[in-house]
Parts: sequence; structure tokens; C-alpha cells
Amino acid sequence: MTLFNDRNRAAAACATCAAAVVATNTLEFPPQLNLAEAAIPTPESSPIVQVAHRPVPAEFGTPLQPPEIPVLGRPDLEKIHNAAKSVVKVNLEGSFGSGFIIKDKDRYYVVTNAHVVRQSRPEEIDITLADGSVVLVDQVRSDPLADLAVLRLKGNGHYPTAALGDSDKIGPGERVFVIGAPLGFPQSISMGIVSGLKRDVATLGAETIVPFIQTDAPISPGNSGGPLVDERGMAVGINSMIVDKANSIGFAIPINEANSVISQLIENGVAVHGYLGAHIVTPTRTVVSIVSKPGDSKDGYLVPSWVPEARRQVGEHSALVIKVEPNSPAARSGIKAGDLIIGINVRDIVGDGDARSLIAQTRPGQPVILDIFRKDTDSGKFRSLRLSVEVGNRSPAGGSPFLATLPALPRLTSDAAGGW
Repeated sequence: MTLFNDRNRAAAACATCAAAVVATNTLEFPPQLNLAEAAIPTPESSPIVQVAHRPVPAEFGTPLQPPEIPVLGRPDLEKIHNAAKSVVKVNLEGSFGSGFIIKDKDRYYVVTNAHVVRQSRPEEIDITLADGSVVLVDQVRSDPLADLAVLRLKGNGHYPTAALGDSDKIGPGERVFVIGAPLGFPQSISMGIVSGLKRDVATLGAETIVPFIQTDAPISPGNSGGPLVDERGMAVGINSMIVDKANSIGFAIPINEANSVISQLIENGVAVHGYLGAHIVTPTRTVVSIVSKPGDSKDGYLVPSWVPEARRQVGEHSALVIKVEPNSPAARSGIKAGDLIIGINVRDIVGDGDARSLIAQTRPGQPVILDIFRKDTDSGKFRSLRLSVEVGNRSPAGGSPFLATLPALPRLTSDAAGGW
């Protein structure tokens, strides 16, 4: 009898709701249901939860048990806030960016992107600290290939410095935080995850030697040069660019890659990079279709028509040579257009960004071992071979001899004049 009455009451409630829909075209919820409270998690809960299926009761009328939902723990906000104390706003005429403070031999420096400062002189730049005070700069040193710059702070002040982490120890799915001055709003913090590692962006139009960290943490104009921070408050990357017209695809320079360049800029004023002299790209199907058409040439790139077959055998964890510069280390060692580099120094590579970084980190004059996959013109068979190449000296102003920009691909945005 109780069950029958419950069903009658349920039917009456449904009828009332249906009448409300017909009369007002809006569903009226019972007054005791507070949708605001139901939709907003409590302070103790995480803002990120996993959607769970509602459990089905054993029989009608059995109370529903709340499901056990695994949650992502709340980050240690104190560590993130401490990291933000070292983050600054880099001010120039008509543009701005972000950066963070480090210390070397009793002097303080701001690390930022080369595209933020461009060719600016020290007197054209000042720095806004986290507390709002302004500090001048007496030295600017930059490396466009790595998109890094180091600004020496003027005077003998004492400033909070960033804690540098280990970018080799982060992985996809880990939470990270972007700290900087997006659109000029200082001390802004946004959160996301690491989406991928060792990303190649050369085919997107960027001339760089960096294998980037990819993140979906919001990066906006003004964030360039600021740190990408892990949950411990350690800087694991330097925010650099996003893909134009894409949704949450941003890139940061790994801090481990940056450390060598930063040290060289502070000590010597310039950074030295190894040079191969071969234009290389990751052999995705789109890229291969562009550069391997029989009898075709794209901006001087001549690649044999058998490259698609080689790609299918080797896969995309390789670097396709699409052009070799005359009289370069690559040319002297016998590297040819159409070769697929599958390993460097007896280790596998992920793609051309990985290969480019390994070559750039090799000191000029030092040998590097390349594992090559190519088709023998005499036998018509594919074979693997190992070549030793003496790495040359990469000139910062020498163009782009081991980068390639291909048509009909997405473009990157990192324009300091627009506020990056």
C-alpha cells in the first residue's frame, strides 16, 4: 500500500511538471532542490572530478548510494604562490611580456623569450616586479634560435628567485601552471596539463632548435617568457608560443634545454650550437606528400619518390632529410636528401625536433653518430647504415640551414609587437 501511494505521488509530481512545461515552456524544479548548491563543489573537493555512471538500485524504492568518485588532489597553492613571487613583467615601448628571476654569482637576471625583447637596448626595457616596483636593466643578451634572452638587473638589490625543476621528469597528464602577465594583468596563474613532450614546431613556421613541451594551460599575449611551473612550484619550462586559431595548444621551452643556453649567455654573451647543414622534418604523411612528388620541387627541396615507402617501414619517429646544404658537415659525411635519420648517438629519436635539439647541443668539432635508413640506388633495396659526422658551428645570424618551413600547414603565433 505504501509503494502504491508513493507511485501515485510520483505520478502527480510528473503531471505537475508536465503542466508547467506546457504552460510556460520552462521546467520548474521543486523548491527544495538548490541547483546552485548541487552544481558547485564544496571547498574541500577538487574542481576536477571524474564523471560516473549513476548506480542502478537493486529494486524500486531502494535508496541510492553515492558513488565513489576518484578525484585529483588539490595542488599545494602555497608553493605555486611562492613561485609567482619571482615572476615579472617585461616592459618595452609598445609591447610587453613575462619573465622570471634567477641569480648567478651575486647578480640577478630575468629569463624571458628572445622574441619578447627583440633587438631592444637595455635603456628601452624595464622590469615590473611582483610587488609592483620597477627595476632597470643594464645588459641584454639573447639567442633567437632557442628563443631565449637574459636581462641583467641594474643595481645591487635582492629579489626572490625561481626554483628550477627537471623537465625530463614531467610527463603527459601532469598538472602544470602558467604564471605571467597575460594582456598586462600581472601575477596571473592559469592551470592545465602537459599534453605532450618533444614537440616539433618547425613545420608550423617557427625557426627554433627546441623540442617543446606542449600544454593546454591557457597561454595568452603577455605570457611569453614566463615560467611553466609544476605542482611543486618548480619552473619546468618557459612559455613561448601557441598555435594560431587552435584550441588550447601552447608550447614551452623545457628548462633542461634552456639551462645550457642561459649559462652561455651569462658567461659568454652568445650561445654556441652544433650545426649539421641538413633541412629535416618529421615524416608525417602530409609533409611527405608535399616533398616527395615525382619530378616536383618545393623551394629547392628534392626528395626521392620512394620516401613514402621508407616512411611506412621506419615510421614517424625519425627525421626526413629534405635538403642538404653544400659544403656543410652533412654534405661532407655523405648524407643525402631522402635519408631518414632514425637514431643519434646510438639512441632512438622521436622526430625532427628531438634530432635538431641533439645536434644543437653537441659542441662544434665533436663527432655525432647518425643511424640512417635509405634506399640503395644500385640494388633497389632499403638498408641501414651508421655515419659519423663532425658537427659544425651554428652561426646565430646564418639563416636556417636545418629548418624547413612547408606550405599549407598551421602557423604559430609569437609576435612580441602584438603583446607576446
